[in-house]
Amino acid sequence: MLIDEATRRVAGALFEYIRDRRIERIFLPFVALRGLCEAAMAAGVAAEELSLREVYTAGEQLKVDEAVRGFFAAHPGCLLENQYGPSEAHVVTAYRLSGDAASWPVLPPIGRPIANTQIHILDAHRQPVPVGVPGELYISGVCLADGYLGRDDLTAERFVADPFSPAGGRLYRSGDLAMRLEDGNIAFLGRMDRQRKFRGYRIEPGEIAAVLSSHPEVAQAVVTIRPVEEGGERLVAYYVPRAGGESGAQPAALRQWLRARLPDYMVPTHYVRLESFPLTPSGKVDEKALPERAFDRSVLTAEYMPARNDTERILAWIWERLLGVPRIGVRDDFFDLGGTSLLAVEMLNEVRREFGEDIPLGALARASTVETLAEVIARHAKQPDAWDSLVPIREHGEKTPFFCVHGGAGNVGSFPLLARQLPEDQPFYGLQWDGLDGSRGHRTIEGMAAHYLERVRRVQPRGPYILGGHCIGGIVAIEMAHQLIRAGERVAQLVLFDLPNVSSPVFEKTRDYSFWDETLRQRGGRKRRVWIRLCALLGIRMRPEHREEHAIIAAVAAVWRYRVRLPEGVPVLFIGTGITRGEELGMNGTWPDGAFGWSPYFGDTFEFVKVEAGHNEVYYQPPAVKAVVAALERAHASIEAERGQRSMN
Repeated sequence: MLIDEATRRVAGALFEYIRDRRIERIFLPFVALRGLCEAAMAAGVAAEELSLREVYTAGEQLKVDEAVRGFFAAHPGCLLENQYGPSEAHVVTAYRLSGDAASWPVLPPIGRPIANTQIHILDAHRQPVPVGVPGELYISGVCLADGYLGRDDLTAERFVADPFSPAGGRLYRSGDLAMRLEDGNIAFLGRMDRQRKFRGYRIEPGEIAAVLSSHPEVAQAVVTIRPVEEGGERLVAYYVPRAGGESGAQPAALRQWLRARLPDYMVPTHYVRLESFPLTPSGKVDEKALPERAFDRSVLTAEYMPARNDTERILAWIWERLLGVPRIGVRDDFFDLGGTSLLAVEMLNEVRREFGEDIPLGALARASTVETLAEVIARHAKQPDAWDSLVPIREHGEKTPFFCVHGGAGNVGSFPLLARQLPEDQPFYGLQWDGLDGSRGHRTIEGMAAHYLERVRRVQPRGPYILGGHCIGGIVAIEMAHQLIRAGERVAQLVLFDLPNVSSPVFEKTRDYSFWDETLRQRGGRKRRVWIRLCALLGIRMRPEHREEHAIIAAVAAVWRYRVRLPEGVPVLFIGTGITRGEELGMNGTWPDGAFGWSPYFGDTFEFVKVEAGHNEVYYQPPAVKAVVAALERAHASIEAERGQRSMN
């Protein structure tokens, strides 16, 4: 039977309709399903009072939040089937959830293809991607429509030749991002046009909304990227509070909840509380009808304190314009306001133009408020700080420090995003490339490692040591471990973040041009690259805007001259994104193992953790942080045991 418009738009009325007519099977979109579950739970209907046995949902991504989970836990005889299919093909995949609802994933897969339907996950060249690698979802089979009436151009764009079937076969380009899982099911990752670059990072707002919806006092949530009145684009969270909640889901509490579960760049800065969401005629959330929202200072923990001098006023103005946040106080934290390492570079360029002071990016690790950065600028004007590769990010704590080496660009600008998620008593130091001061810098892996160890020993003269590194910095950390072991020291833990192993037998070189040529081609023209190399060769001081490219040239050239080998007996935690194609990083090779060539090392002392993230943000994703914290705890336990053994002897 078809349910009338008035009934299906009111969750309570829909529930009563289903209950009173003893309906056993229903198909509805997620928004309606969620409302139905809430209404049923509020009515306290026992399982035997409801005839519903099968629920099918499609039309938008299914999110198993507390309302959905609670309903199906209370009605274990009712199954939930998640279906997927665009209008051009109707339903093409299905995934059934049954059993204990407590174990259901928050974002269930969309399942496997139904009969007479084929699903392909392809890359930008329409080639199949490996299991675990995202790609665009293509559909083929008898389910496909003929095309769009009167739109031959659009038909030709979306319905393309199928290279995997006999001549005449067609594929439909869905525009959806998906990934085939190890068990053969398909994970829906969102619309490709919703996979947005935001402040340099690729994000899916639906993922953020799913986490926000899991807050015990949030009934529904939608997250969008929208222009705001302060200027620029911002992540805006819209939410409907759960009825009867104690705090009413205040923005500050929601923001803290998200920060504990998501990397900082995925945490919205703007929050809008609504009584209900506007819906389209088909029952989906009408995002175009969502209201605008200005920044609300209640999401910040620091009380507002106005600028007190010209330096603070200019800094606050720069931050307001760059971050799109009005009325920034001198004790507001740059990263709390939504700042990232990319924005930090831009901000310090503005500082250079306004004050004539070349403040290193590493300074922001300890001076991330207007007040403290103004002090750095004032001190730098009188006597520039001596450049140092060692950047203290968190000095307090009695535990053995964690020393982490920069990535390919040489800076440690994002390391505070990892450090702030570690235990409060965990000291953390970043190591930045010495060439970022404009000098030639060390240009071999061995030289970088020796230089960094000299700085490390100023803080920790004797081992055991805990070392880590991101990308190319991980290779430097490996060489540091070798040098320490040769000096008679012990390395208690190596933490490696997504570093490519070009010495691995798994690595397959695919082109003749060098790694940095392709990497830097994406960042600037040939003349710029030639000038950077010429300055390095002649010892000419590098201009600030060229220093990151200079770091990439030096680091990557050093990697190709270095043979990677892991030190024996050192526990290794490798956190990777599963990248297999080097072109994703501007590299000239592939790693079919999905572990950047490290699979031959898998074993008792080598732990591999895959994290769904971009290469440059993998190290502060919550799953990565969880793995790092566990590895650090094991390292500290082994260090304490060693000290105890020494004291007994």
